[in-house]
Amino acid sequence: MRVAIYGAGLSGRQVYKNIKEDVHVIGFLDGNPDKKGHMIVDGLKCAGGVESLSEMDYDHIYIASRFWKDIKKTLLDSGVPEDKLCRFVKHMLHPI
Repeated sequence: MRVAIYGAGLSGRQVYKNIKEDVHVIGFLDGNPDKKGHMIVDGLKCAGGVESLSEMDYDHIYIASRFWKDIKKTLLDSGVPEDKLCRFVKHMLHPI
């Protein structure tokens, strides 16, 4: 399973650490334009925000942010099906 992590900060790195042995993380997304193109962890870069979705071949997007409700809305408004979205709460994956 190919996973993109939305949230390129501390939470995103923690999620990556928790899932990297179980799924293929293809990269990070983040709404902060200053993070676009920057290396986040283990050679994985931040592709950018929702405008970068068309460049990514993902099965799921894991949201790693306390702003998950706003991110969820943005992703849904951008055409991402809800069944492709999950979020992490206290190291546990939850469907949205």
